Amino acid sequence: MSRLHLLRVQILTRCDVVIRILLCIFSLQVLTACSSVPEPIRSAPPLSPSLTEVRDQPERWRGNPVRWGGTIVQINNLPDESHVEIVARDLYRDGEPRPGDQSQGRFLAIIPAFVDPAIYAAGRRLTIHGTLQGHLIRPLGELDYHYPQIAVRAYYLWPELREQPYIDPFYPSPWYPYGYPYRDPYWTPFWRPYPW
Repeated sequence: MSRLHLLRVQILTRCDVVIRILLCIFSLQVLTACSSVPEPIRSAPPLSPSLTEVRDQPERWRGNPVRWGGTIVQINNLPDESHVEIVARDLYRDGEPRPGDQSQGRFLAIIPAFVDPAIYAAGRRLTIHGTLQGHLIRPLGELDYHYPQIAVRAYYLWPELREQPYIDPFYPSPWYPYGYPYRDPYWTPFWRPYPW
């Protein structure tokens, strides 16, 4: 083999390695870019109390970090912050609130920014991460309700749940006797499974 041929092989091998490395880096960036949920929302803080524990002993848990979520009830926008009233729901591992009718109660999330009530509408699911500030007593119907307050550091509004129509895989085609569209190219009245 000539020296020129060996040199070409070495250059091509090095280029191949560089291209593979760049391809791996690019694919990792694409995969991490797909995850738009903030890190504090995805992972629960250690020793995070539940809403019932905080409602029973609010002063004990003051200053602790929490990750709670649920369904938005209403929003009260103030000049420099927004108070979001949330019905607490259990969370999945990634922080998404579970759908359902079970709740531990309500809490107030204090977000230090304007929150648009048209986007953050009642019934949407929201997960927050923040620090417990204490509790606030507000009327809820004819009851004086103790709302735990959370100073929010990170929050995430989950996409709306849409019902998927159920399609029975064993139901025949709507064009059953005639085929799609009214003629099936593979069906004949003389069709048999075997040609003999």
